[in-house]
Amino acid sequence: MDASELRHQYMEQSLYQKELDANPLKQFETWYAEAIESNIHEPGAMSLATVDADDQPWQRIVLLKLFDEKGFVFFTNYESRKAEQITSNSQASLLFPWHALGRQLSITGDKVRLTILRNGDPLQLTVKVGVARSQQVQAEKLTPLLQGLRVENNPDGEGVLVVAVAPNSAAAFSGLRAGDVIVGANKRKVYDVKSLKAALLQSSTSVLLRVDRNGGSLYIVIR
Repeated sequence: MDASELRHQYMEQSLYQKELDANPLKQFETWYAEAIESNIHEPGAMSLATVDADDQPWQRIVLLKLFDEKGFVFFTNYESRKAEQITSNSQASLLFPWHALGRQLSITGDKVRLTILRNGDPLQLTVKVGVARSQQVQAEKLTPLLQGLRVENNPDGEGVLVVAVAPNSAAAFSGLRAGDVIVGANKRKVYDVKSLKAALLQSSTSVLLRVDRNGGSLYIVIR
């Protein structure tokens, strides 16, 4: 079986920085309520990733029991593998895979406090939660004219961030640089990778990009 035949496209909805609540916990509360209302099976199911003493990563599904300003709570046996791994190596992360909403949510930050209960006795641990990488796209999949360009949704707002430009590629010869933010394409405003893709469909022979660079704007024509 070709696994690609089972894939679905999850680009119907866009996410903009300006739409997010300044309080991450309130934003999670909103999204969690949406997950519940959408009748997702086990909306509180989350992937817990830990690392053992040999730096081997492990993942498993645990269930969210409650959350507040102190953090996210799940129950586990004190002598379980995940509890032992968290005790020996505090690197960990959580992921909520809400595929039905076209959304996945990673819990990120510097350090959080984790309480493991053993026979009612709490054990306090400090856990460092790794920061998740945003999804990157090879721009040549959007159009061959941008061969050698890797982009992602701009984490600081609207637009598409140029993550990397391969040497001696079509993108490099065009003058694009890592750190550029594409805010327009073919006279259409670019909000994210999805809108960039739509704008690039306007022409297969040339691309007019509007780029923000070092506080200024410029236009780049690629043929």
